[in-house]
Amino acid sequence: MTNRREEAGGTRPGTPLPSATLPGQTLPGQTLPGQSLPGTIGPYRPVRELGAGGMGRVYLAASHSGRAVAVKVVRGEFAADPDFRWRFAAEVDAARRVGSAFTAPVVDADPTGTPPWLATAYIPGPSLGEAVRTHGPMPEQSLRLLAAGLVEALAAIHRAGLIHRDLKPSNVLLAKDGPRVIDFGISRAVDRPSFTVEGHLVGSPGYMSPEHTTGEELTPASDVFALGAVLAYAATGRPPFGTGPVHALLYRTAHEDPDLAGVPDALSGILAACLHRDPAARPPLPQLQTRLRPQAAADWPAPVAEQVARYEREATRYLRRPRPSRRSVLLASGGAALAAGAGAGWWLWRRPAGGPAAAAPEAAWTADVPDARAEVSRLDAGTVVCTGPSSASVYDRNSGRQLWHDADGTQYTTGPGRVYTVRTDGLLHALDGSTGKQLWASPPEGTGSSKIVSADADQVVLCSANGAVRGFDPTRGTVRWSSTVSGRLGGVQPLDSGRMLVSGSDKSTNFTFLHAVSVLDPAGQRLWNRNLYIPHAAGDRVYAFDQDRSLLALRAADGERIWSRDTPLSTTYQSSDLSQQVLGLLGGRLYCYPELDLRGMSAGPLIAFDPADGSTLWSTRPPTGLLNSVAVADGVLCYLADGLHGIDARTGHLRWHAGADLGGLSFLGTAGGMFLVGSVSAAAAGLYGFDPASGRQVWHYPVTGATDYWTGAQDSRGLYVLTSSRLLAFRLPG
Repeated sequence: MTNRREEAGGTRPGTPLPSATLPGQTLPGQTLPGQSLPGTIGPYRPVRELGAGGMGRVYLAASHSGRAVAVKVVRGEFAADPDFRWRFAAEVDAARRVGSAFTAPVVDADPTGTPPWLATAYIPGPSLGEAVRTHGPMPEQSLRLLAAGLVEALAAIHRAGLIHRDLKPSNVLLAKDGPRVIDFGISRAVDRPSFTVEGHLVGSPGYMSPEHTTGEELTPASDVFALGAVLAYAATGRPPFGTGPVHALLYRTAHEDPDLAGVPDALSGILAACLHRDPAARPPLPQLQTRLRPQAAADWPAPVAEQVARYEREATRYLRRPRPSRRSVLLASGGAALAAGAGAGWWLWRRPAGGPAAAAPEAAWTADVPDARAEVSRLDAGTVVCTGPSSASVYDRNSGRQLWHDADGTQYTTGPGRVYTVRTDGLLHALDGSTGKQLWASPPEGTGSSKIVSADADQVVLCSANGAVRGFDPTRGTVRWSSTVSGRLGGVQPLDSGRMLVSGSDKSTNFTFLHAVSVLDPAGQRLWNRNLYIPHAAGDRVYAFDQDRSLLALRAADGERIWSRDTPLSTTYQSSDLSQQVLGLLGGRLYCYPELDLRGMSAGPLIAFDPADGSTLWSTRPPTGLLNSVAVADGVLCYLADGLHGIDARTGHLRWHAGADLGGLSFLGTAGGMFLVGSVSAAAAGLYGFDPASGRQVWHYPVTGATDYWTGAQDSRGLYVLTSSRLLAFRLPG
């Protein structure tokens, strides 16, 4: 006899699931490669894009006093829609009416702004879904701590006359002092008609109540059902109605009993009552407060508590300093840039084959940098260039003497022998890298604010707010070519023969994190375009994933497919968010790896591919799922995730784990034949070098007062690192 659930499709409740397939992810939490952030949103300064949803984008931002807030901004194409504006205003009004220690409070809003926005207190911590996927089910006392906070949050929501309607693991964040319920985007007032239109789902299948799925009128008891499903998930690591197609989940919810195997005996009865198909039979919140309260001192499991602490540290780092642009560093040609330690992007280094054994860099000089938010952004023949969001400082490479400083721009980018800035006059200015003297100024020829996307020896690419993209001659400042992108420009990557890959987002890709990819010829004419995930330009090829998660190699000249391969991302890791992955070539292999995310979404695999045919060489899941950048030396691939991990680049097997006791680490790639990290730990601040073969610490340079993450750059002449407004120069051996 065929099992009814198998017939419907999906996974049966009670069947153990790979952690990557569980639902309940938070909003995608990554700024796309090279993607610009808004300058300000009301009085707030965005420092990181946290994600996107049906209503708009969400940013981590800082107030003037440095307070962290999460700012939701309505999508531009919807802001002019009166009905959509009304719904956003209703969300603001609803959120302001809810007051609880276990919800994210509204701190500011402008529903009539252009665009409208809403700011809530930022909650640094993983979602419940991420915590359970990473660390497994929670013990009973932690479940009771979770339940007590959720019940109190729902009580506050219901007292305000609202129903949440979409309580699920991704809408529960775990802070150090308890859970927080977020996202009232689909809440509706109880005193208004509250029906679900047939064929249109407002909620999350598997957590929606039976009456919700069948279109009946909703009451607060619907949230009680969702509460039971969320707690069952936290207790077992799997949804109580399994996984699978939407229709299968809706059927099971409406007609079958939940699977509560694995729920602690003391809680199984009350959770079963919450999940009763009859709303009238579900327990009221006051009864749940009594039945679910902790019976002893309770806290999050130790691994979850450490995860929360890590997100707090990362949030602090982002608020101290804006996140550097991945592409602006990747396109630099005057020195190998080193990775910033807070997940700053895909920067790669490789020790030359047969190079010298690890040896200590020799300290040369130190200098003070005026801008605490500056990064080491470029090395030229005689200069070290440090740029921040609103300043540039240039130093003599031999002596460390400051040659010049400029703080009149709104953005700074470097190219060979040049520093480029957009000033408040709206013009693109080119400054001589050695003297700071202005060489030329040119209008962006677009409307609205402009962003420098890339700069190299051949061109400077500028994008205006209206989608106009232009390439400027770096010598004369004249416009060489012009084009347009639909939506926001994601980045520009160089290809062979003067071609370039331009990626952006439009209405069809804006909230799926697909890139609308175009390849342009040297005159800016579009050769071909296609929607792709995480495109990577490499000479005469473009590597990317398609919408089926197959890995592709495309000819840069015409977009024709060279090969296509299924990968572990299309089979084993289907639920991994491709927007959280980074793709790049290093040491003759094509690597795909998860990038750090403040909301803990970066739990994808690390995979090595053969770029010749796309075959998978090996695949592994990092132990914490939080990578910052990777480097290769002596056949060992190294990444930072709770210390350094050395992976055999040929097999993918772990060879060593080191540096976990140092704390506050930034990964700086390779230098002098070592893997290099910087620490801002009070007890261990300084630079550390590790031997690639063994993981043994072989060098330490203490730095007193280092409190901010490290950035740097190196070439054959030296290593230059920056932390806490101090620039340190080292001569490299050999």
